[in-house]
Parts: sequence; structure tokens; C-alpha cells
Amino acid sequence: MAWRILIVSMVLAAAAFPAAAQKKSPRPDAMAVAQELAATVTAAVEKQDAAEWAKVVSRDVVILPAGNPMTPGAVVHGQADAEKLFQGMFQSGVKHVSIKVLEAHLIGRSAIWAVGEIHFTGTRPIDARYGQVLVHSRAGWKARMMTVSGDLPPGMPPGGMPPGAPPK
Repeated sequence: MAWRILIVSMVLAAAAFPAAAQKKSPRPDAMAVAQELAATVTAAVEKQDAAEWAKVVSRDVVILPAGNPMTPGAVVHGQADAEKLFQGMFQSGVKHVSIKVLEAHLIGRSAIWAVGEIHFTGTRPIDARYGQVLVHSRAGWKARMMTVSGDLPPGMPPGGMPPGAPPK
């Protein structure tokens, strides 16, 4: 009789365990995730820390920066090249940034697409719009793809050449 009670208890415990293990985690708040990453970027720019900024992108990120005098406009592949891009932006005069997330939406439970506005100030102020796809991994939320559409700085004519500059 004791064996039957033990066996029934074990069967009931085994049946209950998978049900408990299958509970889904709560759906992430897409806007909160996008705003948190924007705050991390803002803090990194204020510290002029390209390595810290690069921590918000995945190792295999693809970035299409806006073509302007501060960024080459070429496709950037990978976290190491993203860090070089960010360092180049600091060297070109970026001192501060203001980021406004306009929309952020979940794609399943492990991806988010977000769009917003970004304003860089410093030697050459630039207003831009961006779109990004964020993915979740063990390392947390990271930007996997980013595209930026920038407006030219005040006084900069189409083509990105400052008045009086020699042609490329």
C-alpha cells in the first residue's frame, strides 16, 4: 500500500512539473525596451564612449548610416565596425544626442521594431530619423539592424559639401 501511495505521488509530481515549467514569461514592453536602449546610447554619447555605445548592438549588427559629412553612408557590418563608426562620429564633432522613440512594437516575444528621431549636436548638428530591429538573447536586448535617414546640418547644401569646400 505504501508503494502505491509513493508511485501515485511521483506520477502526480511529474505531471505537475512540466506544466509549471511551460509558463510563459510576460510579454516585454516594446516601448520601454526601446527607450532603455536610447537612454544607454544617450549616456554613452555624453561620456564620448564608443565602446559603451557599441554594447547596445549585436555582434552581427548591420547599420545603414545616413550619408553626411560625419558618417560615410556605407553599410556597417558587425559590432567592431559599429564602434569605429561611433568613434568617428565623436571625432567629427558629435558631443550630445537627444533620442525620441516614436513607435516600438513586438515581433513575437524576442524581437521589436522601433522608429524614432535622433538629434546630434556638437560641431555639426544633425537631425535624423531611424528605424531599428531589436532582438533578445542571453545578453539582453540588442540592435540587430539599424537604418538612419539624416537631414543635412544647417547651412550644408545637398551633396554634403560645406560652402566653399573643394569638390571630392
